[in-house]
Amino acid sequence: MNIFLGGPITNILDSSGLVKKQFRNEVEGIIRYLCEHKYTIFSAHETERYGEETSKFTNMDILRRDFSWMEKCDLYIAYYASMKKEILRSDGTNIEIGWAYALNKPIIVICDFLLVSQLSLILQGMLQTKAANLFCGELGEDLIAMIQQSVREGEIR
Repeated sequence: MNIFLGGPITNILDSSGLVKKQFRNEVEGIIRYLCEHKYTIFSAHETERYGEETSKFTNMDILRRDFSWMEKCDLYIAYYASMKKEILRSDGTNIEIGWAYALNKPIIVICDFLLVSQLSLILQGMLQTKAANLFCGELGEDLIAMIQQSVREGEIR
C-alpha cells in the first residue's frame, strides 16, 4: 500500500532552516512505523530517500511531485503538528487534503484531540461525515491499527 504523509514543513523549521527536534522525532516515528509494516511512503519530510533535495525544486516542481504522489497513493495521512497548544499552520497540508477528498482517497488526520477545534471548519465537517478519520492515539501501533481497520472495512483497497 502507498501512503502519502503530509504535514507542515515551513512552520517546523528553526532559525537555521533545520526541522526542530520535537517535530523531527514525531515525523520520523510515523515514517518508521509505517515502513516497519511494509507500507510505501511518499513524504516531503523524507525526500532524501528519493535522491531529491527539495531546496533545489521550483514551486512547480513541488506541486507536480506532490500531486503525482497523491495520484499514486492509496491513503493520505495529514499530520497536524502543534506547539504550545496551537496547531501549526500548514497550507500545503490543507491543499493536499482537498486533493485527497476530490480524488476519493481515504484520509487519516493525526491531531491532538484537544486542538481539533482549531482545524478548518471544512475539515471538521469532513471528520463528522467520515470523509476523513481522526487519529488522536499514540503514534505507532495505534496508528497501524487504524490503517488496518480501514483496510478491513473496505475504505482502503
